[in-house]
Amino acid sequence: WYEYIQLECSNKSKSDYDEKRVTSVFERAVACCCLSANLWIQYLTFLDFRLKDNRLSLQMHERAVRNCPWSFNLWISYLRALERKVLKEADEPGKTLQLQQSVLTRALSCQFRDAQK
Repeated sequence: WYEYIQLECSNKSKSDYDEKRVTSVFERAVACCCLSANLWIQYLTFLDFRLKDNRLSLQMHERAVRNCPWSFNLWISYLRALERKVLKEADEPGKTLQLQQSVLTRALSCQFRDAQK
């Protein structure tokens, strides 16, 4: 999956690059390998910094931490995505703050397998 994703992402400068196709490849990859925290990180990075779709990014962060609750990197990514949402969309900061607190509480209740890394 990693090679396929790299191939699709490397086509960015070419005319056949399609963000929907890259998203589709990521979706198929996480459907098959939903317990791979590294794959989720790669997908979330793509969503956050290439697509820049906050709504979709937060949904995928929720899926990622549901599948890999032991990965502190996913929780950190989720909290940072929420911070970006607050900075971009200042319409309901109180609601987002409550969501951040809820996510942080959930994260702290997990046992992080890869905490020593």
